[in-house]
Amino acid sequence: MPSTLVEGNLMDRLWERVGPPLPAAKPMPKGGRPRADDRACLEGIVYVLRNGVRWRDVPSEFPSGPTCWRRHMECTAEGVWETV
Repeated sequence: MPSTLVEGNLMDRLWERVGPPLPAAKPMPKGGRPRADDRACLEGIVYVLRNGVRWRDVPSEFPSGPTCWRRHMECTAEGVWETV
C-alpha cells in the first residue's frame, strides 16, 4: 500500500477527532486575507511534528509555516490537544 494512502487514511481519522473541538474563527471586521483552511493547517502541523522540520520549511502544498505555527499555538492555548 503506498504511503500516500496510509497518510490520507490517517489524516481522515485524525481530522474526525481534531476537527470538532477546533476554536471557531473570529470574524475580521476590517477584512483582510481569508483564513487558511483548518484541515490544511492541521496537515501542515502534523507534517512538521512527524518530520522534525522547521516551521519555515513547511512545503508549499500546505499553508505557510507561520500560519501553521499560529494555528498550532491557537489550538494549544484553547486546550484542543488535551481534549483530543
